[in-house]
Amino acid sequence: TFHALFARLLRFDIDKFKDPEGLTWTRQFSIYDETDAQSLIKEIVTQDLQLDPKRFEPKKVRWAISNAKNQCLLPDDLLKDQEGQRGKLVSETYRLYRKALAANNALDFDDLLLIPVQLLQQNEKIRTYWHNRFKHVLVDEYQDTNKPQFFFLSKIAEQHKNICVVGDDDQSIYGWRGADIANILKFEKIFPSCKTFTLEKNYRSTQQILDAATAVVSHNEKRAQKNLIANNGDGDPLVLIETKDELEEADAIISALEKEIKLQKRNFSHFSVLYRTNAQSRALEDSFR
Repeated sequence: TFHALFARLLRFDIDKFKDPEGLTWTRQFSIYDETDAQSLIKEIVTQDLQLDPKRFEPKKVRWAISNAKNQCLLPDDLLKDQEGQRGKLVSETYRLYRKALAANNALDFDDLLLIPVQLLQQNEKIRTYWHNRFKHVLVDEYQDTNKPQFFFLSKIAEQHKNICVVGDDDQSIYGWRGADIANILKFEKIFPSCKTFTLEKNYRSTQQILDAATAVVSHNEKRAQKNLIANNGDGDPLVLIETKDELEEADAIISALEKEIKLQKRNFSHFSVLYRTNAQSRALEDSFR
C-alpha cells in the first residue's frame, strides 16, 4: 500500500527532512492511529487553546486537518484558505498538533503521505534513489489516489516514465477522504506519450443493469466516455419499487419473494437481498421472521 511504502521510505530518510517550521523526527518514529490523533487534538483544543469541545468539536477539527494534509496544505496555507475566527483557530490547532506530534516523535496516517512528497521535492539524492529503486510502477484503483500520492507517483516516474495505472473514474467514491478524480482524468496530459486501453466488455452484469447504471452515472460532469457491453446478454428488465419507508420497503420485498416461491416453485435459497448500510437490516429481519 501507499502507506506501507511511504513508512518504509521515512524509516530510511526522515532525519533528512527539512520541515518548514523546523520540526524534527527520528527514524524510530511511532505512527498514531485515528484514536491517538483525535485524543491529541482534543487535548490541544481543551488545554492549550482553552476552547469548549462542544462548540469546537475535536472530531471536526481532526477532519479539517486531515483534509488539509491530503491537499498538501501546511498551517500557513490553511490559514490563507480559511475564513473568519473559526478558520484561524483550526489553523492554530493544526500548527500545535504538528508540534505535539514532533515532540512525541510521532506521525499520523496523513503525514505518511505528505512528508515523503516534501522530502522527494527537497532532496535530489533521495529522489534519484527511488527513481532507480522502482523502474516500473503499476497502480491499481488509481481513481482513489489523492494529491500526495499523485505527486509521489509523478516524481517517481518522471525520469523513466514506465508507469501503468488501472482505474475507473465512475467508481471514485473516496472524495470525502481526499481522493481526487482529476488524477485519472488528467493522466494523459501528465504523461502525453501514454497509451489508453478502455476495458468495455463486462462479465459480471447483464446489459439491462449496465444501461441503468450508465443512465445514472452519465450525469457526472467530469468523466471519461465509455460504452459497456455485457457478455451475459440483455437479461431481465429491472424493477423499481417506490415505498414510503423502510417497513413498507421490507414488506414489499417479502411479498415479491413469496409470489415467486408460490408461482414459480422457487426456494428462499434462490434469492439474495442486498442493502447499503447495516441500519437497513433490522426491518428486513423483522419482515422475514
